[in-house]
Amino acid sequence: QVKVKCTDLRTKDKNELLKQVTELKTELTTLRVAKVTGGAASKLSKIRVVRKAIARVYIIMHQKQKENLRLLYKNHKYKPLDLRPKKTRAIRRALTPYQANRKTPKEIRKRSAFPPRKYALKVTRSFTVIRLCLAKSTSVAPISRITLCGWSDFGSRTRPEPSVNVLRLKVWSVATIEIAFPSGCPDISHISYMKTEIEKKFTA
Repeated sequence: QVKVKCTDLRTKDKNELLKQVTELKTELTTLRVAKVTGGAASKLSKIRVVRKAIARVYIIMHQKQKENLRLLYKNHKYKPLDLRPKKTRAIRRALTPYQANRKTPKEIRKRSAFPPRKYALKVTRSFTVIRLCLAKSTSVAPISRITLCGWSDFGSRTRPEPSVNVLRLKVWSVATIEIAFPSGCPDISHISYMKTEIEKKFTA
């Protein structure tokens, strides 16, 4: 018995595959009878090969059937469930974009009466905002005032001195601060040096 290969099976049509699977099943029945009646070991070793060959033939038959069905339902609005994309259970049950964007008559009137307003804002003072992400071991959250290498921060409730060149320093998280400078971005080397000094001074 020659081992059946899927590449060879794909070249055959449906009738040839049915004929081959019938022959394999007949051979498998013969081998099982030989097993019960005490046949040779060479015959018993063929049982597994024939079983796998039958499985391969059925796999190719099902694949061809699915391909033909996909071609048949290609332009149909509704398809069988096994031909639809699997995705996830939640996505399959979700609303379509059309359904999700539908509005009630009351909502339509409300949006018409109160559309989004657009306002023009005048910039009175230009400044540059830079956010520094410090090392994980640095904690600047409890700090109310820091002054180093010419940069100063005063708490949000106090006003900076006229001589300092930092408008504000905002603590975003434990190890992230935001600094607003007057117009024009400072030198990158100064920012890098400032970040290093803060990490040195306030490392937890």
